[in-house]
Amino acid sequence: MTADGIAARLTVHLPGKDIFVEAIDEDLYAAIDGLGDKLDRQIQKHKQKLQDHHRGEKMNHAEAE
Repeated sequence: MTADGIAARLTVHLPGKDIFVEAIDEDLYAAIDGLGDKLDRQIQKHKQKLQDHHRGEKMNHAEAE
């Protein structure tokens, strides 16, 4: 519990990256709900970076041939 309310914190360890998410709210359930929303956005962002990175490798590999 913080001066601003209840803090919900979560760390997810992925290969090559750790995702840390924190949400603060007066209500415990609202803090957990906000945590889920933030985690979803972070995971989508991470997955998009992985897809873009791999797509770039395929393009560069095709150009080299």
